[in-house]
Amino acid sequence: MTISGVAAVFFVALCGGLVAELFKWYSLRESRSLPHYAKSPFYWLVTLLMAAVGGGLAVLYGTAPGRNAILVLNIGASAPLIIKALANTAPSVRGAASTGRGHGSSGPGYQMSAGDWAQPSLLRFIGGRG
Repeated sequence: MTISGVAAVFFVALCGGLVAELFKWYSLRESRSLPHYAKSPFYWLVTLLMAAVGGGLAVLYGTAPGRNAILVLNIGASAPLIIKALANTAPSVRGAASTGRGHGSSGPGYQMSAGDWAQPSLLRFIGGRG
């Protein structure tokens, strides 16, 4: 199936991002209790924003006639996962400064203290750490 146009590409990719989220919830289907964030409006807002980022990324790839719908869906599904992986690997600039070890990189000898991760942040949330 092929699609074209900004709206169609964005919508299909947005659905791809939502499908990725659906797989997460599918894996929790036999859990005895839902995670505490399941009722959080902030969680669902960030989830929708991440799916929209996937839609935007697919639009940036192109909207010419004849786009493969499965490819666009895949772009939408993978965008939030890529951003999550990047958030998990982002070095802590504050942590480097507090240890006196340099210029905000995670080079040899870099250590993070427990206080570096004590504050909640959007990056920690997206990375699944808080």
